[in-house]
Amino acid sequence: MIGSKAYDTLQWVFDPPPTIQPVWTKIPSWLEACDGVYWISGKAGSGKSTLMKWLLHEDRTTQLLESWAGSKVLLKAQYFFWSSGTSEQKTLSGLLRSLLYDLLRQWPDPIFEISASKWRSYDLELAHFPSWSCSDLVNALRVFLQSLAENAKVCLFIDGLDELAGDDKDRLEILGLLRDLSKQIHVKICVSSRPWQIFQDYCADCPQLRLEDLTRKDIRDYITETFEVDERCQLLRRRDQDTYTQLIFEVTDKAKGVWLWVIIVTHSLLRVLRNEDTVMDLLYRLRQIPEKLESYFLQMFSNIEHDYRLKSLALIKLALSSSNTLSLMTCSILDEQMISGEQNQEFTHNVPLQALSQDQLSERLSRAQRRVNTMSMGLLETVHRTGYRHPFYQHEVEFLHRTARDFFFNTKTQILVNMDLVASFDVQEFLCKALLVQMKMLDNPTDLLLADFMHCATLLEEESSAILLSLLNDLNDFLVTQRFAKWSNDLNGKSPVRGWGHRQQIPAPLLGSVPLLSLAIQYGLDRFVRSHIQSTPHLVTEKSDRPLLDYALRRRIYSIDLGQSEQLESPLGGANDQPDVELVLMILERGGDPNGKLGERTVWKYFMRFLDCFSSNLQCLDKQSMQPWLQVTELLIRYGAVRVLESETTVPRQSSGRTRVNLG
Repeated sequence: MIGSKAYDTLQWVFDPPPTIQPVWTKIPSWLEACDGVYWISGKAGSGKSTLMKWLLHEDRTTQLLESWAGSKVLLKAQYFFWSSGTSEQKTLSGLLRSLLYDLLRQWPDPIFEISASKWRSYDLELAHFPSWSCSDLVNALRVFLQSLAENAKVCLFIDGLDELAGDDKDRLEILGLLRDLSKQIHVKICVSSRPWQIFQDYCADCPQLRLEDLTRKDIRDYITETFEVDERCQLLRRRDQDTYTQLIFEVTDKAKGVWLWVIIVTHSLLRVLRNEDTVMDLLYRLRQIPEKLESYFLQMFSNIEHDYRLKSLALIKLALSSSNTLSLMTCSILDEQMISGEQNQEFTHNVPLQALSQDQLSERLSRAQRRVNTMSMGLLETVHRTGYRHPFYQHEVEFLHRTARDFFFNTKTQILVNMDLVASFDVQEFLCKALLVQMKMLDNPTDLLLADFMHCATLLEEESSAILLSLLNDLNDFLVTQRFAKWSNDLNGKSPVRGWGHRQQIPAPLLGSVPLLSLAIQYGLDRFVRSHIQSTPHLVTEKSDRPLLDYALRRRIYSIDLGQSEQLESPLGGANDQPDVELVLMILERGGDPNGKLGERTVWKYFMRFLDCFSSNLQCLDKQSMQPWLQVTELLIRYGAVRVLESETTVPRQSSGRTRVNLG
């Protein structure tokens, strides 16, 4: 990433050399003594986000802000807009929610003041807990900041104002809000954006800097150091020092302060450098490269041969569309299985069950890293992640900079690079196949691969249920062969995969003939589940370690030994939690027993306790979202649920307040 390249060059922020002209308001002075807004502007790829992150993590920033705060408590909060992120990541609402969360964690005292009506609703246990509107959030932030005037000082860092979703009206709204907030003497705000006219007008009187005016020396030093470590460049410098110096000057000048352009161009020049090239050859190549990033991206892709371009576009599409991180192992499979731009549709069946040796894995990853760099023309890079325990996940592929990602998200760009050439390449289908292939490459498959497969399967079901059914059957067949394998436990998060049968090394008969069935229920892959239950009804009673009925009723609960609330990463009540009424009925019709034993309790009692545990979440649902819960409760009673519980149980009702019923 650009950050790792540029971090070491930002010392000028606190120690400006005499060569830097006073064309900017020094950040240390603003941090230590000023209020209001400080504006960091710069072109796309110039390093604005890198500078903001560096400031946030630099000890000297905190020291200067503490000097400004004096005897008062210092609070800091940050937000990074991202146009390619989720919808919430690029809205005013997302900004406000994040700032409030960060600030309240540091200073929770005003939490009851910021929205008294919301707290009243919570205390009264109303059926519909009111959602937060943007106006509510603005008022809450205002009240919070006003309450701090005597006790604390606040500094906010907001990056990427130009990436706010919407038009100039939306931008004026957020600029007006920031202006009002910064008028309080105990609040200051550092913002960054591209130098669009609307921001120039708003920030005309603010202390500011334009990044490309201040990074010329940093960029020249980076270019020099990058060329110096290449033996071929050292030879060229000795042969023609003057032209070599001119090359560095022209790269620096042509960059116009854009770090992304510099990094791609320097590596591109080194990549095409041949043994007999002269410095003049490199200078000629440089002069053919457009100054604008977008034009340069298009030029790079126009130079790729037709068949090779298809594979390159498929890789770009994969990187754009992957909802999780993209592993280098998955990219290596793409490189192998796409021949002349066409995907080998049967490659999952052609891969034998054969574990890779450490040498084979290292060789595969090394080759894949070079291929990714070549196929993406340097726009994708491989990043080593030390946090992952499994070697298949230790190398990830991501865009060199989000500007490159944003460029390919643009509809006009996709037309210009002929992205329609890979329109038939289905990312989720490929990912499912690639993950299954990776499972076959291990003696001890990792549950990370299984969890990722199930996630991709839920996305694929929306696109092509027929293809998914075939893939799930393939996975189930594989799992049957792995009944006695020791799976690698690498998952850190809360996931249904964590409670799947192999974790406890359950004897094969208890897993049933379709070991994937319970997991498919939990992930909502109901077409696969119905297909197997319809064709083989005895599956309902075959799996005896935990009845299928319980999986259908409590989808995200993966262990009967843990507390129910411990197993949820997000509140209960969303679409992924709703029981499938038709599936529950199908299970009941084929012998599913509400009174069947599950440990010390019955399925019915666990379900009632489940409703009681999450009653506050369920009370917030609207009438339509509440219906599946009510309907399955009625079905369980109709099919003989014994209505006796040890204590009172709360069940949801479509009215204000709650209904307490004693089923004894």
